[in-house]
Amino acid sequence: MERIGSCAMRTSGSSNSQSNEEFRTMVERLPVLCWMADADGYIFYYNKKWYEYTGATPAEMEGWGWQAIHVPAELPRVMEQWRRSLASGEPFEMTFPLLGADGVARLFLTRAVPHRNADGKVIRWFGTNTEITDLQAAEARARESANILQSVIDEVPALVFVKDMDGRLIKANAAVLAMIGRTWAQAREESDADWFSEAQARAIRETDRRVIELGETEEIEEQAGFDEIGPRVLLSRKSPFKDESGNVIGLIGTSIDITDRKRAEMLRAEGEAHLRRVLDQLFAFVGLMTLDGVLIEANQAPIKAAGLKPEDVLGKPFWDAYWWSYSPQIQRRIRDASDAARTGTVVRFDIPVRIVDGEMVTIDFQIAPLRNAEGRITHLVPSAVVIEERVRLEQARGLLIRELHHRVKNLFAIAIGMVNMSARIATNVPELAQGLIGRLNALATAHELIRPALVSDSGDPGATTLDKLVASILTPHLHSSDQLVCAGPFISIGPSAVTSLSLILHELATNASKYGALSTIEGAVQIVWESSKDGRLLVLTWRERNGPPVLVPVRKKGFGSQLMEISAKGQLGGDLRVDWNESGIGVTLTTLLDRLSR
Repeated sequence: MERIGSCAMRTSGSSNSQSNEEFRTMVERLPVLCWMADADGYIFYYNKKWYEYTGATPAEMEGWGWQAIHVPAELPRVMEQWRRSLASGEPFEMTFPLLGADGVARLFLTRAVPHRNADGKVIRWFGTNTEITDLQAAEARARESANILQSVIDEVPALVFVKDMDGRLIKANAAVLAMIGRTWAQAREESDADWFSEAQARAIRETDRRVIELGETEEIEEQAGFDEIGPRVLLSRKSPFKDESGNVIGLIGTSIDITDRKRAEMLRAEGEAHLRRVLDQLFAFVGLMTLDGVLIEANQAPIKAAGLKPEDVLGKPFWDAYWWSYSPQIQRRIRDASDAARTGTVVRFDIPVRIVDGEMVTIDFQIAPLRNAEGRITHLVPSAVVIEERVRLEQARGLLIRELHHRVKNLFAIAIGMVNMSARIATNVPELAQGLIGRLNALATAHELIRPALVSDSGDPGATTLDKLVASILTPHLHSSDQLVCAGPFISIGPSAVTSLSLILHELATNASKYGALSTIEGAVQIVWESSKDGRLLVLTWRERNGPPVLVPVRKKGFGSQLMEISAKGQLGGDLRVDWNESGIGVTLTTLLDRLSR
């Protein structure tokens, strides 16, 4: 037996001795621990690195002495695996600690491969021990860093993901899993088609494919899934994912849920569009003038309302504009207001203005100074809003005041007529009083029905029926029930229509009691109503008979006639026709049925 480097080595001739010497030279140069054993595992050679690391002597290591530098707890596992390789001839590979000369155990990756003869029999084992303590620590640090990074990514509210070339997830943070409602084990086996609608998945895949094929980063809004309101919208940024060689192997992306923002923007846009539509329907004007009175900005509504183009008014003196060019007096007033606004005064007044085709509307006009941050007046701001409704209400109020005056006079006339008529037919004072009190109470009931047209309060006349309304209005004017004949289907009258219809019936009844059929005991009134064939209209006819001869009026229509026409045409959307027959006045009222129910 020969010794190589203080370790015994079995030889079989000069050729083996030369081979062993070459092997010894080679392994002594390696930076790892090397050794060689015979077929039964007896180690007969260690290189210099082995002794430097262990601090042991060749005598201590020979054969099975290497067990002394193993950690006792690990040795049974190592021995079991080593014996298994010796018995099977399979390569040996394990990771386990070895004690160094300083007594510190360090981790080594140990490998041993068999060397066979021509018959395939194992005649020798060559082994190496490579220290991986630093490598394992680095891997541990890398794993810890990766875990920390994953924890941070999972806390980020944005969706973070990595996809392979087929569009499947190979990495995703907690936000992605929460959105699609999957565990990671489920998500890695599925695709976008399993989480989103067909159209959404197709659009996402097209974007992914474009990023991968072009190798360029892309930012895009995409729909991904639905909530209880509608589709959710993501703002996604996707970039090609490359390997160390620069080859694209997938994509990496981030997405932010912007659904609420998009919906808010949509609502705001809809609100602005709605506001613009409203303003376009109104003669609402806002402009900007220089201090010398030149109009430099204006909204479109009043310009279009006058049938003009922006260039017809912009860049020109404001008081020369079409709206008031018909009146030198109003032009002068606009100019004076501009002069006052230049001094810091806000001027406001109502004026009539001309719009398209010469039509006139009334506006509430104002001109005010515009100051900069230092408080200096730099521009003038004219503005106006159409007040036709206000003017109409003021006119209606004047009309109601006149009606109230007219109504009071009629009430006195009716009351006097009732006293005179009751006195003619009563046989004694109690009978006179009883008849007069009954008629006055009926008159008060009818007046309650028309009171909402005269005053504005919280009282609501409520809905009633046409037959009840006719009876309430006519009863105070009758001397007997035989004087009124009514016929017609059941018709419901709404709170608004009650007042208009009451005014018409009350006016007809008052005139009949003063001048017509109800001014005599023998006279009578017939009221008949029916629906038109198409069910849209109500036609009511009033016929008087057995009254004084009818005289056609020669003067213009009185206030009562005007009031009836306004109520019939304007408020009930119908028409009123009067026939001055000598035998008795006839009136035909046509109105829309849907107006009566309001």
